[in-house]
Amino acid sequence: MKAFKQIVKILFGIILAGGVAVGVLYWIKLPAIHVARGIVCLVNETGEYGNPILEEAGWEKMIDRITGGAVRIELEGSFLTQEQKEALGMQVMVLLDQVERKMSITADTRLLGFDLGSMVLSGDEDTVYLELPGITDKVFWMGTKDFGARYQDSMWARWLKLNIDEDYELKFVPEWKSTQVEETLKLCRAQIQTGRDMLSRNTFLMAFLLNVKKAEAESDCYVLTLPAELVNTHLDMAQKGIQSGKYGENVKTFWEELMSGMGGPNGNYHLSEDLKLLIRLDENDRIVGLRTAEALSFTETSLDITLELNLLGDEKTMDRLNGSVRFQNGQAERCYSFTREATPAGDGRRERWTLQTPKAEYTLDSSWYFSSKKFEIAVDKESKEGEAPYHVSMKGSLKAALGDSLVLNVDSLVFPFLGDKNLEMSGSLTMEPLAEKIVLPEGEIDFFGMSELDILAILLSRL
Repeated sequence: MKAFKQIVKILFGIILAGGVAVGVLYWIKLPAIHVARGIVCLVNETGEYGNPILEEAGWEKMIDRITGGAVRIELEGSFLTQEQKEALGMQVMVLLDQVERKMSITADTRLLGFDLGSMVLSGDEDTVYLELPGITDKVFWMGTKDFGARYQDSMWARWLKLNIDEDYELKFVPEWKSTQVEETLKLCRAQIQTGRDMLSRNTFLMAFLLNVKKAEAESDCYVLTLPAELVNTHLDMAQKGIQSGKYGENVKTFWEELMSGMGGPNGNYHLSEDLKLLIRLDENDRIVGLRTAEALSFTETSLDITLELNLLGDEKTMDRLNGSVRFQNGQAERCYSFTREATPAGDGRRERWTLQTPKAEYTLDSSWYFSSKKFEIAVDKESKEGEAPYHVSMKGSLKAALGDSLVLNVDSLVFPFLGDKNLEMSGSLTMEPLAEKIVLPEGEIDFFGMSELDILAILLSRL
């Protein structure tokens, strides 16, 4: 009996001590607990956003095939008049193999409903072949390296009155840099999910580790301090990943151009001081404001960076937000600001993004209807340097088959054409893996070596 009482006393003592410890931790780290809850709320909220249409379509895999693999693209479209009648119709099939650096384009065209015939362009980095099945069974060839010089010496220059530089080289096969979109997004999603799971399970542990103090000037504001050593470790990882092309060549190029424009070094950046963030919370411990308490400074350069983000949504704080990133190096300054507005649209969502850069303002409006997989997208650009405004809009639907093929049905696509004019078209676009090798023909006739008599002989042979 005594042993039992002793065990009860020991257990009670442990529980009491644990309760006291938790209570002390709670009161000592109270600001950190609020901020930790705010971070968890924000991370969980980001996980609630998604676009089933794009996720099912596997669009990132298609982009990777176009920029670094082998893909078959089939386009059927009609350019429309103001009365929504077909002015010019076409069917185009593109076979692109970025590995073997070959491409083939087959086009059939119609004008006001009348068949204009077919054309086949195929080639590699050295030679382009032209076939006109409705006119002749001959195969014409053109060299890509000396394209400009051969064109200038040909009768085509006299006929077409089109000026091409003598040293011009034809880039028939696109030289896109591999984007690695699928790999990059997969990596980012895995890292985000891992972080989200850890934060959700360890809120109080995170609060214990955070260095948070109440801000003196604002009652709903807290100061979160992150050690420079910790931030620099993650900066090294991110910057090395960018410089190695881990996140795609486009991200690498953007980073290099941005740093070069601000006079920064090509190497890695390291904070010279601890990172201090001012975090504002609402009554439910949701983060509604985030900004740097002071400009971020670096040991390698005089470049300073200031960050600000305001989350203004009701149901979800991220439904309405605005923010800015400001780069300053001496007298040179660049500011990028953005906004987002998201509202329900039936079973889908409407979004409006704006981006202000030193040279232009961009607007992206989109509506997504998840059940029908329909969408409406409009992109506008207003230049601050006197350039003409730019507008592209598209309505249609998107569907995929097991992530291997993608079908885009376009009800309306409006884009700029000839200065301030717009051109509208409708049709469908199919993308799928390239199942066959691209076989190039053997050229018979030197296209730029032809004379007027040669062309006349070909035309007469069809009579």
